[in-house]
Amino acid sequence: MALPLLLLSAGCGKSITIPLFDSVAVLSRYPGLRGRVVTVEEYRPTPLRSEREGKVTIVGMVNYEGHIPAERAQTLRQLFVMAGHLSSLACLPQILVIRPEEDRVIVCDYYRYARFRETRQNLELRPRDFVVVPRIYAGNRMVAIEWGVIERYVSRRISRAELFQALRR
Repeated sequence: MALPLLLLSAGCGKSITIPLFDSVAVLSRYPGLRGRVVTVEEYRPTPLRSEREGKVTIVGMVNYEGHIPAERAQTLRQLFVMAGHLSSLACLPQILVIRPEEDRVIVCDYYRYARFRETRQNLELRPRDFVVVPRIYAGNRMVAIEWGVIERYVSRRISRAELFQALRR
């Protein structure tokens, strides 16, 4: 199975490839996520039930992992600024937003927002959202390692605190 790749110029005549999101590979490896993983294009938000009070949690390839007040991080871009920006090893095409109140994992291609200003990819965040910034991985892996832990959380085998601990760098 050929993995969709994004070819990026790294300067000095060199380039790197970054795997794009492949739902078939993720769902075949982690069947517990079936029906719960959507891309930003497929996502239809439900009405927000609560106020904007609460925190958004971010883990992975950012300079500061932790809990950030939702009123200060209303979009992915604002969250990344509050988290001290993204690491150079962040897998931008596969930013994962776990939305517990909807029982969904939303995959955002933040590279398309950063490069082409596709504003839909700069997802509006809600209190209790859990944002995972995966590390770039080799194409032969097929899927980011973070998906295994996310499947355990979504299928209620681990708590939110255990998810946070498992995904911290």
